[in-house]
Amino acid sequence: MANQIRTITILIALCLLFALPGCNNSNAHKVEIEEIKADLARAESQRDGWKIKNDAVTRERDALKKKTDELIESRGTLEMQINGLTAARDAIQRQFTEIAASRDKWQARIDELTKAKNDALDAAKEAQAQVDELEKRLKASTEKVAQLESQLKQMQDVLKTLQGETIPHQGTDE
Repeated sequence: MANQIRTITILIALCLLFALPGCNNSNAHKVEIEEIKADLARAESQRDGWKIKNDAVTRERDALKKKTDELIESRGTLEMQINGLTAARDAIQRQFTEIAASRDKWQARIDELTKAKNDALDAAKEAQAQVDELEKRLKASTEKVAQLESQLKQMQDVLKTLQGETIPHQGTDE
């Protein structure tokens, strides 16, 4: 853009240099000067337009540079966050692995205790069956003993009765 402005300025200066000395006609000279002034005004207007566009482009470039810098900073922040999240994920994965291993150990222990409980229940049922059997035997034995005692009493009563009939009472003990 600066080259274009310089080129236009040089062209205008050359036109003026060549036009002024060779013109003796003042009206033609005035018309030509007016044309050159108009060209110069157009060139300056065009230069000013380019300057405005250049300023706008410069502002836009600066804004984009600022946004780029912000994006670079944001990218750095995001990379740090990603690294932090990756580390947290790895830590959680390790904890998960440890918990899964612990869970497997506890599950094995639960299975072992469940088996022991079931074995104990089976043994308790078997023992209860034995207790029930022994209780039946005891009850039967108790009934038999009671029956035998009853029979013994009856026999004693019969013996006493027999002894009382055969042996007279010798005193008043009773």
